Amino acid sequence: MVREGLDTHRLGRRLLALGLLLALSGAAIADVRILRSESGARMKVIARRATAIHANPVKGGAARAKARMFDFYYVVDPGMDGDLTRNGYYRVAGGFGRDDILGWVRANDMILWPHRTALRLRNTSDRDRARIYATRRDLENAFASTNRPPAPSGLEPDRRGIEGMMPVLARFRLKISGVETAGYRVAYRQGSQARPTPVGRARSGLDVVFVVDTTNSMGPFIHVIRRAVARVADLVSAETPVRFGLVAYRDVIADPGPDWYVRRMVCDLRTGADHRAFLRRLATVRAALCDSEDAAEEVLGGLQLAVDEAGWDPSAAKHIVLVGDASAQTTRRGSKNPCRLGVQDVLTGAQPIDSPQRQIAVHAVRVISAHPEDHVRCEQHFRELAAGTSISGRYLEFDVRFGASSLTNRMSAMILGFHRDALRQSRSAASEQTRPILGPRLLAVAPPGAAVKPDGFARGFICALDARGRPVVDRVVMVTYGELDQFDSTLDFIVKTIRAGGDPGARDQEQVLRRLENFVSGASLGGDLADVPVRALLLATCDVPATGAPFAHRISDLIAMPRPAFEHWARDIAASRARARRHLARSDLWFTPGSSAGTLAGRHAFLKADEMP
Repeated sequence: MVREGLDTHRLGRRLLALGLLLALSGAAIADVRILRSESGARMKVIARRATAIHANPVKGGAARAKARMFDFYYVVDPGMDGDLTRNGYYRVAGGFGRDDILGWVRANDMILWPHRTALRLRNTSDRDRARIYATRRDLENAFASTNRPPAPSGLEPDRRGIEGMMPVLARFRLKISGVETAGYRVAYRQGSQARPTPVGRARSGLDVVFVVDTTNSMGPFIHVIRRAVARVADLVSAETPVRFGLVAYRDVIADPGPDWYVRRMVCDLRTGADHRAFLRRLATVRAALCDSEDAAEEVLGGLQLAVDEAGWDPSAAKHIVLVGDASAQTTRRGSKNPCRLGVQDVLTGAQPIDSPQRQIAVHAVRVISAHPEDHVRCEQHFRELAAGTSISGRYLEFDVRFGASSLTNRMSAMILGFHRDALRQSRSAASEQTRPILGPRLLAVAPPGAAVKPDGFARGFICALDARGRPVVDRVVMVTYGELDQFDSTLDFIVKTIRAGGDPGARDQEQVLRRLENFVSGASLGGDLADVPVRALLLATCDVPATGAPFAHRISDLIAMPRPAFEHWARDIAASRARARRHLARSDLWFTPGSSAGTLAGRHAFLKADEMP
């Protein structure tokens, strides 16, 4: 018997996929055995000076590569029964897989970063400038003394909103005017703030979003896209992953039916990374049964939706393929063109001059319609869109008399051309993106009164509050895209598995636990699964710290919950998943730290602690 609301076939596939992902990630981490601190965070080291990565932990041994100041690495078990080093060397990796092991670095050239957190100066004007002190005693005396307090070793630049992180090396408690607060030992740059340099932005993928007219006349061409993508998906290289997206548009009409829309995101790029998922979404798209009221359509609104909400990867080559047979609505009055857009408005958003990483090429495939009165205007709009402002796309015309298969061939060739270009860019940039780069993301703080010095690596102590008790810093947590994505999927699986166990209050606990045990097989939970809180399960499987109240519930308590309490919990979990997905969709958050430059899962982000899901 299949319970209402549960697609058991789909759930089984999801269990298999997630279980395989967990097994593979666990195997990769087990292969290199990345060490963890007492807090459970992966151990990392930061290069305090330029040094070398050696093939063996031997003084004077051969250097395999250079390590630059501020590079950071993960610490691999050196095989010394609990010691972090061998012969005074750390064994380091740039990622979590066996192929990411880089070699050995001298411990004296590195700073150990045992926490997953860093600090960022709070972007407010109602606080004192941040001060960093050379010792913990100096920090404490600075707040305790009224006469000649110790001078800080570092002083925040006299401006707000500066970007930069200070990795947390240690945490402790101290009192300010009788109020207990947090103190931190941090690492930071000493000198001038780095210019806003792109970090780890090698082209490493291909994003293609189709923006398609789905009015009545375009029915045959929706199938063209399906055939073209199905053909291309089997030919593209895994070295340069391709993600597909789809936006459908029609027009504003006076009397729309219940299934009418003006523009719609059918498939975003995150979903379209799975080509089969994209094709399933595409299969739901149907041409309208009725015609629009005039020749022009909501072309520009569809394009704007693709630019703003598709979830573009900043390190990927980005392309929009417009497919339509009508000109764009450009009126600034009445109900048409509700976004009040012009062609140049769309191109300005797609190709911002000051942000090359965000620029999207627009290609226009104009299907010659049966409305000759609109041909000139349609061609003008489509050519102008393809010409772009910073980068040019392709303009194609297609006559319906030649049949849809001809357009399938041309579109397949165009997408494969995008892929070849992206693959070429990825390979040419790979040599420049082989190691972790942290320097441009570290906060730069100069000694007070000093002229700008050459960049150097420094450590010091900072308080979470200023002398008047106002917050100075925000805590941020470093996570990977793969971890946060698995966090979202794991929560989805937990909720569906518990619901599949039966009616609330009478669920089959053994069945639920068996399914969850299969899912977390190989993860160290520190106790029986039934007694484990959700946060422990998430930390063991995803390595994402979840501290909110919904994650404190034990699995057995959730299984036994009555319907109202469980549904309240499920809503909290849905809100947490939505927050995670918003982070995943923000391409500006994610940067590539090291040798896993070609994988989306290996990208990192710093998320504010209070914005964690």
